[in-house]
Amino acid sequence: DENLVFYLLDHRGVGRSQHLTCEAEDAASPGGRRIQPEEMADCAAELEDRWGDGLQGFSTSNAATDLAWLIETTRGQGQSVHIHGGSYGTRWMQRTLQLSPGIADSVSGLGVVPPSFSFADYDASFEQIGEDYLALCVEDVECVSRLGPDPLGTTRQALFAIQSGTCPVLDDSLTRERLRSFFGALLLAGGDARVAIPAIAHRIDRCNSDDRAALAWFAANVEDPLDDLRSDPLYSAVLGNLVALSELWDRGPSVSEAETLHRQGLFSLGSTLRIAQLEDAGWPRFQRDPLADAPLQTDIPVLWINGDLDPATPLDPVLAMLEDEANRPAENLLVIPGGGHEWESPTVEGYDCAKTTWWNFLRSPEEELFDCEFQILPPNLSGSEDIAWWLFGRDDLWGSWQGD
Repeated sequence: DENLVFYLLDHRGVGRSQHLTCEAEDAASPGGRRIQPEEMADCAAELEDRWGDGLQGFSTSNAATDLAWLIETTRGQGQSVHIHGGSYGTRWMQRTLQLSPGIADSVSGLGVVPPSFSFADYDASFEQIGEDYLALCVEDVECVSRLGPDPLGTTRQALFAIQSGTCPVLDDSLTRERLRSFFGALLLAGGDARVAIPAIAHRIDRCNSDDRAALAWFAANVEDPLDDLRSDPLYSAVLGNLVALSELWDRGPSVSEAETLHRQGLFSLGSTLRIAQLEDAGWPRFQRDPLADAPLQTDIPVLWINGDLDPATPLDPVLAMLEDEANRPAENLLVIPGGGHEWESPTVEGYDCAKTTWWNFLRSPEEELFDCEFQILPPNLSGSEDIAWWLFGRDDLWGSWQGD
């Protein structure tokens, strides 16, 4: 559409504006761009010394003020405005409407962060969604033939085998910690690549010579799906930590409790543990806006999109949020069966359901929502040759039954 214009706005604190960072986030620091627990207290002190009360300027509400200003400044006469947010962007979008109710004509959000969201539940959510995903294995002939009737138990056994060394992989470059992070990142990304979880578990559990070679190839060649984000020089872990601790954290577990959950987990990214450690290290916060606990109140058309296997923004709290505000006829929800924290929703007809629904809503938000949920393909737990080449450098994902 030649009359459609997109604006992509950076949150205050990332690298295209005033970069909110500290020495611990520098690539040359002992932990690289990742801020290690032992670096947190020094980073917190550096932030307090440099910014003090100025950290309030990086709040969600101030970022929402920026967005409203941009819209008011650039909006042409008679021009309609749509705001879309993804993940934390859905919270940013909601805050914008709360502060400037008439700023948009319609809004949408993918991976919905409701008022009840807290990183205190984050690692536990990953474990639950990981269990739900593996439960689908018993419905797939290939997957269940490899992992058996208890795919979760087989996966636990596989990670224990790596940890205990009963399935050695060359130079021990494949660790439980690395697999836990990789599995969690796959759950977050969603899509067919998640079949790597049962495929890796099967090869570790069987551990013949071909499996060990395939696993060694994986260890040497496959990166964590989140590494690109973490290594982006414009990314600010400091900003993410500040927002999370200030506005997305309450009733949090202690460091020891979070550490136990993370250590025992199969899919945890350690986010709950990280925020608990930040709190323990005296990390600064900005003042929490009371609007953080308030549901969105609006009469304009709203489209929410959420996967039912989304570990970051699980579906049940989103449904509870909508139940509280069910009297708003302009609100729509598209649930992606088997979907993660992303758009991917291929259908039997070859188009993407979520993207098509969103595009139709963008053009005609007052019309009835495009109905395609029933056409979305279920998660593929048999795998494909393309995934096998990506994961193991060969055309066979599962490996033959022959071998020592």
